[in-house]
Amino acid sequence: MGGCPRSTMYRCERRCSCTVMTRIANLKQQNDWEESWEVWWTKHTKFILEREEKSRGPYSEEEAKLKEDFVSKVLPRYLRPLESGGRSIDPALCHTDLWPGHVKYRLDNESPLVFDANALWAHSELELGLFRNPRYPLGKAFFKKYKKVPISEPEEDFDNRNIMHMIRHQTNPLTAIHSFSFLGNMKMLVDRVNAEEKERKVAQDGKKSFEVKIESVTDDLKVLAT
Repeated sequence: MGGCPRSTMYRCERRCSCTVMTRIANLKQQNDWEESWEVWWTKHTKFILEREEKSRGPYSEEEAKLKEDFVSKVLPRYLRPLESGGRSIDPALCHTDLWPGHVKYRLDNESPLVFDANALWAHSELELGLFRNPRYPLGKAFFKKYKKVPISEPEEDFDNRNIMHMIRHQTNPLTAIHSFSFLGNMKMLVDRVNAEEKERKVAQDGKKSFEVKIESVTDDLKVLAT
């Protein structure tokens, strides 16, 4: 239970991580405690990408650049807003490796039971990353429970955060079916962030150009007035 009393159930004052070593199958997880979800997830992402590279072999120059941009651009873009502007995260106790083999239903088919020992105090949306993969149908009863957990603000970033969380599972060396899929998803998010930056720069340049024109017109009017 992440080192917190069972009575807390869905919140842990010690923030993000777990007090004991957890594993996905036989793979050890990075479990350092952090106050910030952005800091924790960034460390974890670097950890899983390094593990994936050791398993698959050295990245190409293009892949290495993609990894660098993903960590330095994508993660702060979609994680930092969760804990800024007056927003914060209450860590939830997440299973982190939910797939049909870890989920069974009671006879009434309404109460799901989950198995395995991969628990982590984390942002609640982390749990939804695995669900994005179409090969993991868990049933309506399970998703019905998750409708009670609200999407974090800013809501417009949810889909991109969900892709970011899905990449964690696609880098799993034990899941060969997703090999290389994560590179395409990383590139998609990097491209989206780069497009945002480009749009922002165009808008800023346009504003500066407009201000220069206004200043020029003002100067002309002053000359005419004299």
